[in-house]
Amino acid sequence: HTKKFSVDRLDASIKIIGVKNTRMLKSRWTGCALCFLLGTSSLTSSVDSFAVSKGRNSPLTFARPFPSSKPSSSSSSSSCLFAEGDKEEEEGSQYANSEVYDAKSQTLLDAYKAEHLASVSDPCLYWSKLAKEYLTWYHPFDKGLHGSLEEGNVSWFAGGKLNMCYNAIDRHVLREGGANDLAMIWEGDEPTDVQHFTYGDVLHKVSQIANALKAQGVKKGDVVTIYMPMIPELPFTMLACARIGAVHSVVFAGFSAEALAQRVAASSSKFLVTADVGVRGTKQIHLKDIVDDSLTKLGCSEIVDKVLVYERFYDEDSTEAPYEMKEKDVRMNPLVAAQRPYCPPEWMDAEDDLFILYTSGSTGMPKGLVHTTGGYALYAAHTTKTTFGMKTGDIFACVADCGWITGHTYVVYGPLLNGGTTFLFESTPLYPDAGRYWDMVQRHKINIFYTAPTAIRSLMRYGDKVP
Repeated sequence: HTKKFSVDRLDASIKIIGVKNTRMLKSRWTGCALCFLLGTSSLTSSVDSFAVSKGRNSPLTFARPFPSSKPSSSSSSSSCLFAEGDKEEEEGSQYANSEVYDAKSQTLLDAYKAEHLASVSDPCLYWSKLAKEYLTWYHPFDKGLHGSLEEGNVSWFAGGKLNMCYNAIDRHVLREGGANDLAMIWEGDEPTDVQHFTYGDVLHKVSQIANALKAQGVKKGDVVTIYMPMIPELPFTMLACARIGAVHSVVFAGFSAEALAQRVAASSSKFLVTADVGVRGTKQIHLKDIVDDSLTKLGCSEIVDKVLVYERFYDEDSTEAPYEMKEKDVRMNPLVAAQRPYCPPEWMDAEDDLFILYTSGSTGMPKGLVHTTGGYALYAAHTTKTTFGMKTGDIFACVADCGWITGHTYVVYGPLLNGGTTFLFESTPLYPDAGRYWDMVQRHKINIFYTAPTAIRSLMRYGDKVP
């Protein structure tokens, strides 16, 4: 019941894990690393890039190409990447929006075609060059590609060792002044609930969480299920797992106890990390109760050894948790606070597993896709830089949830691998009003904003009623 993925060329191995069995999907994927919309445009003086995942029947509007030329100092030359699907057109036709397209696009399109040709003519040479350019290797790889792409029996960057967390955090800290560069901005349910984290802050916090996980018995290769709201501890825990070689499996916090149990059982995850509550639009979602319910299903009580719980409104003077403690529960806040602020990274083989992410299950039982360390790190770094033109100093806001691949790549790993600032958002675009997104863009000086058509359409009905 497993389809074979075939998207041109590939940079990372994918495994399909069913609920009852595990099989290797002998296929490779990168394709989208080179599927860029081309052109130039501007959205506002504040936003350089505005991306919307293209709908199936939406015509293409061209945006900034790959490779990009040197950035212009003029705010009017900022890039715009989006799909415009609301104009009537004949079926199958495409158009170029006159406000977006200009003569430069043809030259840049030619550059893109040359880049794509290089990627398919000699994939080994092409991806090896990029792997050396984008990533820091503890031990260099012997050869970029081993095996046959046609047969699917391949491995990437064999012999190479690296660590995703080191590449996303440490190497920026080691740069002169890099520890003080802004790595993350978090905005909670209330617009006034904001936290800023430098790269030095993130290294400190991630190391403490990594040491806390190790203290609870997590080791290299263990699967750690993460069922959390969009709070800073979510990406910090993902990075902590990557730091010690554990495999994280993030489950969207909007899923039910049954859906959570399916994913825990399928991955045989012995550790489950959660928070007591999430908050969206003033509504509290009691995640710990859902976790407790999930452990009563599909034999999860026999699979899970520890439930590690972050307390959203932690009172360090209180000796009691704000929820009913179960036998397997561990309070994360005091545990993390007691740890050393540095944890050495575990050096991983390029083909070692980095994370599992399960499909939604809307067309059957959820299937787990396992992403490997070297290939995925390159994919995340390359697509973030080339698709969005991200560079050090940019503030990148992707409003996807980390429970999906978009959140993994464009909230956590991609922006940090490129040394920029990522923006983490917990609330909804309609709270306290439909102007929340644009208010955030203005207040935080976000210059790359990535969202989806559904979100924008939901805001259109409000018209000019909100700023």
